[in-house]
Amino acid sequence: MSREYCPKCEKALGGCICKYATEVANDSFITILRHPSEIKNIKGTAGILKLSLQRIRLIDSEIFEKDDVLLKDFENILIYPSESSCELTQMNFSKNKSYNFIFIDGTWKKAFKIFQLNSFLSEIPCIHLELERVSSYSKIRKQREGGFSTLEAVTEVLSFVDNTPLENLENNFKSFINDLSKFTDS
Repeated sequence: MSREYCPKCEKALGGCICKYATEVANDSFITILRHPSEIKNIKGTAGILKLSLQRIRLIDSEIFEKDDVLLKDFENILIYPSESSCELTQMNFSKNKSYNFIFIDGTWKKAFKIFQLNSFLSEIPCIHLELERVSSYSKIRKQREGGFSTLEAVTEVLSFVDNTPLENLENNFKSFINDLSKFTDS
């Protein structure tokens, strides 16, 4: 007997994430480079973002084509803690520019591998996040100190750069975490 899948989120019906999605009219473009091992991960947050954000691309691979990732006529910025990155709040963002923020979705080890395998990523501006709070995601997944889920990182950037209203998405993320913690605690 084969499993039934949700046609929208493509997850098994028991793991459907559609109820956590909420429409968000973001100004900046979001590109997520998702490691293939994250695609079926029940704890993954990139799928919620894909269902919620109006301006988003989710690309699954370990090796990416530069032209598939970088957008013409946009300032492409990688969100990744590299040696040359500066902190988000130290950047000056112009309302007259269009931004494509690029996130790597995967464990730290897998994200580092993607960064190493795709040399063009080190050629674009890079910023990192320094947040004062503890990741809500740590309730369901072991997090490195200063680490956040992809959803938390994206919402932090959109809040800072676009002033995008994200309360509904953040509340749905809390529900997602609470529901998963009940599942993992049992």
